[in-house]
Amino acid sequence: MSKGTTARKVIQLKEELEAKSRELERLKGELSAVKRELKDTFGVQSLQEAHKKLDKLRRDIGKRESKLEEALQEISKELDLAGLSS
Repeated sequence: MSKGTTARKVIQLKEELEAKSRELERLKGELSAVKRELKDTFGVQSLQEAHKKLDKLRRDIGKRESKLEEALQEISKELDLAGLSS
């Protein structure tokens, strides 16, 4: 390999490294923005906390749906007993 070829290869590798470094900085900025939004909007510090909070909210929604279904069934039974069902 000649000195010119080696020099070109080194320059090419340096440029690739600089491009990767810029991409890394851009991604770090995006991550910071997402973390800031998670904190401001949902009061969590990390994606892991966000997942935990989401799981809890889903469980809470499931419980509330079950309670609503039970209440609707009870109301329907009461209406049937009163002769008011449609």
